Amino acid sequence: MVTTQRSLGIDNAKTLYDLIRGDQTNWLLFLGGDSGADVPLNSIDDDNKVWESSNFFQKIRKSDVEIVARRVNWSSGNVYHPYESSGIPTGVSGPERNYYALTEDDEVFVCLGSNAKNRKDLNGQSTSTVKPTRTKDNQTLSDGYRWKFLYKIDVTKIKFKTPNNIPVPDIDEYDPISSSATLSEEALRRGCGNNSGLTGSCCFYHKEDEVEPVLDTLFTKGSFDFCLDNVPCAKCFKIARRMNREFTYKRGGLCAATGGATACVASISSDTGYEKALANLKFFSPNSNNKLQTEVYRDAKRDEGQVHNAFIDLSGLTESERTISTSNPEITLSTLSGTGATVILTTYKKDGSHVVDGIRVVNKGSGYRDLTCVSTPGDLQNRVTFSLDYQGGLFADPRRLLGAAKVMLKSVVRVDQIPTNANTNQTVFKRYGIIRDVKVQNDTSSYVAGSKTNTDQAETFSNVHKFKVSPGSSSFSFTSGSETFARSSKFTNVTKESTSKISSIGSNPTQITPNSCVILSSKDAGGGVAEVEAVTVKDTPFVVGDRIAANSSIGTSYEITEIISSPDVKPFTGKVVSSNSTDITVTNTPQQVSFTFLYTLGSY
Repeated sequence: MVTTQRSLGIDNAKTLYDLIRGDQTNWLLFLGGDSGADVPLNSIDDDNKVWESSNFFQKIRKSDVEIVARRVNWSSGNVYHPYESSGIPTGVSGPERNYYALTEDDEVFVCLGSNAKNRKDLNGQSTSTVKPTRTKDNQTLSDGYRWKFLYKIDVTKIKFKTPNNIPVPDIDEYDPISSSATLSEEALRRGCGNNSGLTGSCCFYHKEDEVEPVLDTLFTKGSFDFCLDNVPCAKCFKIARRMNREFTYKRGGLCAATGGATACVASISSDTGYEKALANLKFFSPNSNNKLQTEVYRDAKRDEGQVHNAFIDLSGLTESERTISTSNPEITLSTLSGTGATVILTTYKKDGSHVVDGIRVVNKGSGYRDLTCVSTPGDLQNRVTFSLDYQGGLFADPRRLLGAAKVMLKSVVRVDQIPTNANTNQTVFKRYGIIRDVKVQNDTSSYVAGSKTNTDQAETFSNVHKFKVSPGSSSFSFTSGSETFARSSKFTNVTKESTSKISSIGSNPTQITPNSCVILSSKDAGGGVAEVEAVTVKDTPFVVGDRIAANSSIGTSYEITEIISSPDVKPFTGKVVSSNSTDITVTNTPQQVSFTFLYTLGSY
């Protein structure tokens, strides 16, 4: 059986990452519950109970998702091993897996050599004592190590840096138009201008090379695909997003026009994220990752196929067996692909002869996909190996280089702002998790929560019924421990319940019906009136004039005098992705709480 964990994990991580961040799937963080789960988490029963306790939902934004890799810190005195394109041997653990490192400057470097002579038999025998820096990038340092800068973790990604993981950004995802802007603003900047609601013609173009399978037609990136006329530009924008197309819009234009000002041209420029970043390079902050990683990409693509290093294993050989007649001789290479590489054995002089003590790449060449040494002075060719590039440039593929096969979701909630942002008075939360594709309540139709906003826009949704209740001739208690509407107590809408069921509840207050609800919070609204928050799974459980009673005292009911708000979302829609326990208390002190989910899709 072939083991494919590494490549499959890296590709699957990218697939999940794109799925969550895309505008076709909408994931929400839910928070609620005032007691721990009474069934095993992430079970079918637990999924059903999510709707009995969820208070509010917060959209998981594009910037809440990142591909991460195993964290390896640089520290003076630690041992690191050089990157080798042959990979990490199966079963290896410890320092041999540490071929890259994160410095205290939040910069990630790849180790390309761990001793000045590139002796494979000496790897792991000397420590790194000189911190990698960009000023001495890809240079052999005084401790014999050689490091190549890969990327910097900017402040926008710092929340994904944990004790065990680091984010792995990719400049090929750069877009000068922020997805935190509204969809209307983005449509304006994508080509609609102030014409979003005005009709015209839209020309659509391919963003990448692809084949139309039915007609067996090949399209190149930027080539014309199709045209629509008499449509608003906003719809052109939407279609282009859904189909992964570029578009141009001509107000009042017609697709049938040929050669005129409104005709579709045969092709347009369609730039990748990296190409857009390269065009904006001079506008980036000098120490930003946008600038630094763009330059790394540029150099990697320019030097694609270079030989990153050569190694020689001289273990078990005596000085006599390493003695040759030539100083620093060039070795003979064999390849099916590249050109221009020059590699020499390094030597020191002794008694008129020369002793081999290492190996060095003099010219890195280009285009190499394979490389072997066929002969050397002293017949050392079987002891020579090479570290080769990856297609497209190794350093232009940071996630593959670091074996990043994990996806992290990290959604941050300002606890002190929950009452305002989530419109709730609940102060204790015991449950959280992720749910996707929840439907929003609507009088005439429904749509997926989050789909009306851009992929990086913040948005919250309530699952709470909030109403006012009159005590009648009695009065309400709001004293802790003796509240009329005690948190997590069960109430029933007795107006909508049968007499027999009310009698049954009186005998057994633990039973619930579709007309039952769970109290989340209550407060004195003045004038003896209580403002109550409750969760129920029924779409429309309360109207003004209904009477509710505590299951524990079903004979005493109170009239609902005002409906303040109803849930934004429709119960039992969407799919629960994850369910977890927590313990959060709302205070007035500014405080952020991060909810982190880590999905591991392979190992490396």
